Amino acid sequence: MRCYKRNPHAAHVGLILNSYGSVRTIVADAKSMKASTRHDEWVHVVPGLIVHEPIAWNDVPGVIERARLAFEAWLDTRPNLDEDQHQAVTLYRLRKLELNQRNLDLSVIVET
Repeated sequence: MRCYKRNPHAAHVGLILNSYGSVRTIVADAKSMKASTRHDEWVHVVPGLIVHEPIAWNDVPGVIERARLAFEAWLDTRPNLDEDQHQAVTLYRLRKLELNQRNLDLSVIVET
């Protein structure tokens, strides 16, 4: 059975790191990924993860977790960050220590 409400064009999953160290997950096509960021934010497109919008409600926690794991692996390979990026990554890691418990409850994950 085919879902006719799904977009036939592929979308990418990305994470946006802001200067305060918080991360949000976005789903967009490759051309509009950068348009979702502000001047003081950095976007990381998760390689190899292509989805079709809208993502099924039950698949959202898995997509967010997969993107988070790819983002953390990407951070480990970035030794040469500029000062602003280094500060944002440090704040991200401090937030991660503070919020170490992972929650897969959709009502907690989704911001409405």
